[in-house]
Amino acid sequence: MRDTVMKQFASANKIYKIIVVESESEFFERLVPLMQEIEFRGGKCEFVKSCDMKNAEILVKEHTDIALIFLHATKEKGSYSPFIDFLRNTMRNKSARIILYSEQLESLPLKTVLSENDIHDFINTQNITDQKIVISILSALHCYCIISTMENRIEQLEKENRFLSEELMRKNALLGELPSEVDGRQIESNMNQLLGRNNLLELLDEELERLATHDAVTDVLNRKKFENMLDIAVSHCNRYKTSLSLILLAVNNYMNIVELYGDHTSEDLLKKIVNVIKIKTRKSDVIARWDKDKFIIMFPEAKKQETLLYIGNLRKTLDASVTLEGKRLNYSFGIACFEQEDSLKSLTKRAEDTLHAERNACKNYR
Repeated sequence: MRDTVMKQFASANKIYKIIVVESESEFFERLVPLMQEIEFRGGKCEFVKSCDMKNAEILVKEHTDIALIFLHATKEKGSYSPFIDFLRNTMRNKSARIILYSEQLESLPLKTVLSENDIHDFINTQNITDQKIVISILSALHCYCIISTMENRIEQLEKENRFLSEELMRKNALLGELPSEVDGRQIESNMNQLLGRNNLLELLDEELERLATHDAVTDVLNRKKFENMLDIAVSHCNRYKTSLSLILLAVNNYMNIVELYGDHTSEDLLKKIVNVIKIKTRKSDVIARWDKDKFIIMFPEAKKQETLLYIGNLRKTLDASVTLEGKRLNYSFGIACFEQEDSLKSLTKRAEDTLHAERNACKNYR
């Protein structure tokens, strides 16, 4: 199904329209040359300027095929919420991806923004590289293509369902007017077709749900879904005094690998890493993609000593199983064990802090 999606959007003439709200910002001047160089599935990016949120609403009405929207998050809380409500509810546009950018991203309510506003990514303009901006755009376009194709297919199936339902009602009415010896096989055939269409719609709904909760490249949970699960797990630990550990794994120099070897090779490496992690974890453990170059693992009922042993075993297995041109990759690990009164934010911050400490100490990391 995903191959079909990509074939549909693979066209040399395809244009991906991108709105940049508050286009007078310095970040817009940085975006323009990056978007002009991007090629995705044979198509090009076309950016549309917007001076403010109101103007963006007009543009969304004029361009119903918008693929990506950059929103500037100001200090004013929820400044972007009315526009998102207009896009998702008034215009009923669920496929356009949103990237939120800000100079003070650390002050934003990350969990709330993700869960309530369907934000694809966050960008802190103060410390993000051009490479990461490009990767974020490509990831958003990938999701846009998948969701748009699924929505178009569902709309097509719903039309066919309505037609079959009307046809079935018409033939049932005719059946009531005909003698009793009329063969009912055609009606039964129509019923089976209708049931088949409904089953396909259910499968497509399940696929859309999976796309909303899983990483498109590695098929593990995405950050939004993982944070929801971790929040529940932390509440459980606080209430019942149980243990929990987190491991944050980073592929050092991953952005250099993307630049030198391309998307296909770098994504293939991520899939191999995930396969190793899956083999080395229990059914109760939870794996997710935390960032472009990071994965996170939640270990319920695990204490620090066994978590450290797991890291050692995982590192050895990765060194033996995942290579690039015969050479081992370089990894950094962060760890955090649950402490009473911990929150999702405090627990993940400790994991990130220990990861950054190891990265800084790693001589091979640039």
